[in-house]
Amino acid sequence: MPARAYQASGLSASGAIARLAGICLLAAVAGGALEGLVSRWVSLLLLFPLVLGGIVGFAASRVISRSHVRAPWVAALVAGVAGLCAQLAVHAAQYGEFRYELGQELAAAQPAADGSTVGLLVDQLLQQETGQSGFGGYLQFRAKLGTEIKKAGHSSGIKLEGSAFWILFAVNFLIAGGVAASAAYNRANEPYCEPCQRWYEQHQHVASGSADKSAVAATLRALEAGVVTEVPAVFGAAKPEGVAVLQLLRCAGCSEHEPQLSLTVITGPAKKQKTKNAYKSMLRPDEARGLVSAFAASTPDKPAG
Repeated sequence: MPARAYQASGLSASGAIARLAGICLLAAVAGGALEGLVSRWVSLLLLFPLVLGGIVGFAASRVISRSHVRAPWVAALVAGVAGLCAQLAVHAAQYGEFRYELGQELAAAQPAADGSTVGLLVDQLLQQETGQSGFGGYLQFRAKLGTEIKKAGHSSGIKLEGSAFWILFAVNFLIAGGVAASAAYNRANEPYCEPCQRWYEQHQHVASGSADKSAVAATLRALEAGVVTEVPAVFGAAKPEGVAVLQLLRCAGCSEHEPQLSLTVITGPAKKQKTKNAYKSMLRPDEARGLVSAFAASTPDKPAG
């Protein structure tokens, strides 16, 4: 049975995509605005867009779980766009703060100027410096001045200007959008039982065996060949230095679904364990029953009493 990946149905509950878009955008605007306000004190280079993407991805995953969204690419698109909006909200918050502070300085220099006049003066300054007013002029002005990447507790850091500013600008957008899209795609692509209308949540331990490369390789060959009766013989026994775990992910509501088999190899001491996902495949119900029965038959009965 060559490894067979789970294929999502592409379905979702009524109104789920609209809810997904709304919640993702709310999380994006809130997270982006907050980052924009605190970035004047602390700038952590690529960490902030990672956090923003994580916030949007977490919000997306919650909606996907509760609204039963099984359309991974649609979910990824919605969350990815929201991640981009989150990064845009960062610059929008910084732009608003820039206009307010510069406006305050200009108003102090010209007491007779009202709010609209001060706004025009800000735009005129941007026009003079960059040839463009408004938000576009502000970004050009930022690129011209450069942005300083600071670490928490430090008064100075690395200054990026010109092309370096725009490269960082683009990379931040890609990170925020990519992290959010990846989280949404992975959640929407998890196994789901269409007849029961529920996600697979039941974990069934099949067996623990040897983490030796030879035993793992033999186990993979037996699984790929579909000879489940041979798996227990080559699986071996767990050792203190490592263990291989066969586990089935199932729907808790019925018995005729296709479970997902995974082979995980865990090696190293307790505090420095390394985990490797060596195999993952959907099984037919009869294949899963055959594998479980093969391990049950290979286990010697305990003597009575």
